[in-house]
Amino acid sequence: MDIKQSIIIRVRIAFLCVVVFALFIAARIGHIQVVEGDKWRKMGEEVTFQWKKVQPTRGNIYSQNGSLLATSLPFYRVAMDITLPSDELFRKGIDSLSMLLSRHFGDRTERGYRELLLDARASRKQYVVINRKQIDHHTK
Repeated sequence: MDIKQSIIIRVRIAFLCVVVFALFIAARIGHIQVVEGDKWRKMGEEVTFQWKKVQPTRGNIYSQNGSLLATSLPFYRVAMDITLPSDELFRKGIDSLSMLLSRHFGDRTERGYRELLLDARASRKQYVVINRKQIDHHTK
């Protein structure tokens, strides 16, 4: 037998092994779906899931053994561009905005917030810090 015939026989044997393996997998899949299908469907219906909403911990990096390596504490600053609303909308909503800001933050009175907003509007400031209190992503 020459080398060419030997290679052809080896390729055919390898191809035959791959085909037999693929047929075995297809037969096993068919057996699971047809013969054992009812059993697996019933088992799938019995499995229940519980959905829980988990608040993520942001900014933490842990080592392989679980000890905290680094953390970042995101804090936000509340600011606004006071020049965007029209004069009519600004005059109409400044009292209620001042009242709500005073109730939410509690660091100034309604009058204090009103004066802050009016002064910023008069000087055409486009970046007015409303509150210097630290606010993180857990603050509502």
